[in-house]
Amino acid sequence: DFRSPLASVILAAKALLKRGESADPRRVNEYLTIIVDQANKLSHLAEDTLSIAKMESGQLSYFFKVVNIERLIKDAAALVSFSRRHTLEYTVDSGVSYIKGDQTKLRQVVQNLLSNAVKYSPKGGHISVRAENYATDQLLVSVTDEGIGIPEDQIDKLFQKFSRIDTTEAREIKGSGLGLWICKEIVKSHGGRIWVESDLGKGSTFKFTLKKGHQE
Repeated sequence: DFRSPLASVILAAKALLKRGESADPRRVNEYLTIIVDQANKLSHLAEDTLSIAKMESGQLSYFFKVVNIERLIKDAAALVSFSRRHTLEYTVDSGVSYIKGDQTKLRQVVQNLLSNAVKYSPKGGHISVRAENYATDQLLVSVTDEGIGIPEDQIDKLFQKFSRIDTTEAREIKGSGLGLWICKEIVKSHGGRIWVESDLGKGSTFKFTLKKGHQE
């Protein structure tokens, strides 16, 4: 998983060095885009790997504070590479503007879910994020895509470590099978739960609950 994006960065950088000052500006921009996108993938993978190591050793620390949910969604979306085939919208209902949690780790959850939404909808489509009331003291965050969907008999194992969707389309999509397990552990540490609802061939909605917070 580390080798593939690293190889892309090296190839793009070598192409830039080879062409030098005579390179077409459009090609330079394409190579730089590849480097940035693949470097972001490496950063994301390194963050996931570090989180797992700390979780397994019991050394992962959480720093709870009041977090603006809209800012959280925006920050997570800014770290995801959306193609021109995808569109994104988000909605934050009134009354759920703030949550009590670890901003960095909750951003990682939303980022993971958004990255999966892009990755598992290779033909593009609409991706939406919504935060809404769920219970008196809880809110619900949903990430919906129009991707390949998940077979019903594989949903139960989806949040297990190193587990991935085993279908013809999914096998062509690279991944470590760690992101959803990390999401589950982070959400659980916030007193919430995470699950998925999916329609094979039409898309999936990942949902998780969090305790409401108040502005300070």
